[in-house]
Amino acid sequence: MKTELLVGITTAAFFIVYFLTRARRRKQNKRPVKPGTVVLHQFLPSPLSLSGSPPCLKLETFLRMAKIPYESRYGLKFSKKGKIPWIEFNEEEIADSNFCIRFLRNEFKVDVDCSHLSDAEKGLAHSIQTTLEENTALFYYRFFSPDYAMYTRMQLFGHFSWPLRYLIFYVIQKRCRRDVWSQGIGRHSEQEIYEIAERDLLAASAVLGEKKFLFGDKPCLADAVLFAFVACASWIKQRTTCNLTKMQIFKKKKIAAKRETLILHQFAPTELSVSGSPPCLKLETFLRMTKIPYRNDHRLKFSKKGKMPWIEFNEQEIADSNFCILFLKREFKVDIDYHLNETEKAIAHSVRTMLEENTYWALVYCRWLSAFGKEYRRKLFTKKFGHLVFPLKHLIAHQITKKIKQDLWGHGMGRHSEQELYGIAQRDLLAVSEILGQKKFLFGDKPCLADAALFAFIAASAWDLPKSPFDELIETKAQNLHTHAQRMKELYYPDWDEIISRNTNLV
Repeated sequence: MKTELLVGITTAAFFIVYFLTRARRRKQNKRPVKPGTVVLHQFLPSPLSLSGSPPCLKLETFLRMAKIPYESRYGLKFSKKGKIPWIEFNEEEIADSNFCIRFLRNEFKVDVDCSHLSDAEKGLAHSIQTTLEENTALFYYRFFSPDYAMYTRMQLFGHFSWPLRYLIFYVIQKRCRRDVWSQGIGRHSEQEIYEIAERDLLAASAVLGEKKFLFGDKPCLADAVLFAFVACASWIKQRTTCNLTKMQIFKKKKIAAKRETLILHQFAPTELSVSGSPPCLKLETFLRMTKIPYRNDHRLKFSKKGKMPWIEFNEQEIADSNFCILFLKREFKVDIDYHLNETEKAIAHSVRTMLEENTYWALVYCRWLSAFGKEYRRKLFTKKFGHLVFPLKHLIAHQITKKIKQDLWGHGMGRHSEQELYGIAQRDLLAVSEILGQKKFLFGDKPCLADAALFAFIAASAWDLPKSPFDELIETKAQNLHTHAQRMKELYYPDWDEIISRNTNLV
């Protein structure tokens, strides 16, 4: 305890002096900028790449693709949202690479996608971009892997004295560890994290195929994102054994001789949906699609990773819905994506990952922190904690809300305004709507895992939160998502109403 306190005080004192000095120098040495020139604030280049940060390199690549005049300012001057990169233009400050790009498109009337992409291709490009930005494991690899963390420390703080660089990096690692835990990827083992990254990159590889760029002979914004990620993951250090580009999938486990009934641990149904949790409903839908026998356990018993849902089977515990599905595919020799070709599988993976790693967090905000989820929260807290004495039930509710705010901030979604956050979710869902089009399911007449993920999200958001932005969207701009969800419900949940009426008392 004393050691941590000393480390904290020393580091805090250093940062106070360091940033005050930098602020004074910055004020004294602020260079004039030509009118109409964008000032791009980003991290310093790495020895082998223009940037070690994919968002920074993506934004700079967009500026070059759009031929927008800009000037780079390198350093650790963060935006008001606590993020890098960000831009200054005509005395306006815009943070987050995607919001910067939207601003620049409107300001300079440029769009690197419009001229050659169809609406369906734009939807796919958006899902690929979101998958790479929200789910890949580069952040973990850079700060926590034995192979690269030491290099990161020396690259960022090698010019400081011996004890100071270790102290600073220790504090940063501690903060980063909290953020990746909140985001979710930090709850997995290193091997599991690299497996997630492998599936993401193989999906992008399958979409690219032998083409020059993702959608033909002209690059788009998704190409800039892919380029930025590969440059930062593979070109940042010579002779590094980069697990992000040399990955191995788990060895297949032998199927146990004795089969037991699978137990699915998940949240109880709400008053309007079989589940208010997209991961839980997706996993249960997968079990129904594959006709795997299972039994629900609705108690609030979390996995060792602190997550729901999770399963028990033959004395094995598997956490996280996607790892559960991988396990069940191997164990029961089932595959609901068998009818998809390699490109379609890649598109399906991108759509599912975007919904689960990006759009999902807008739902978390809507349910737990916005006015739209107020009635849901009131009913939940009354049923779960209404029997407790006055101060205790309010204290528990406060702690839950505080934890969710921390998780949202750690992921990044919590740094945006409510309007910005719903805008992100709307663009995600409209992208999926374009991919779905007028088809019965995402890829024709047969549903796949991505259909289960889409159905689970719509049921848990639009159906479970009436009059919310999600409900409004599927009623006005994306009616095909509502029709798709109804079709999935009729196909796999003929007992939908019965489940809700039988189990809502368990919430």
